[in-house]
Amino acid sequence: MAKDKPQISSLDPVWDRIKEDAHAAIAAEPLIGGMVHATILHHGSLESALAYRF
Repeated sequence: MAKDKPQISSLDPVWDRIKEDAHAAIAAEPLIGGMVHATILHHGSLESALAYRF
């Protein structure tokens, strides 16, 4: 019987820092919140955010 592999959470300190900065930018300037959310915070990885098109 095959065993299921445990899910390993991905560690990406660069992406984590980008998301932290995005949250800080929204706190400092709420008017850009929609754009920041759509282009950064909505995505689960840096690769996904880079592939996103408006």
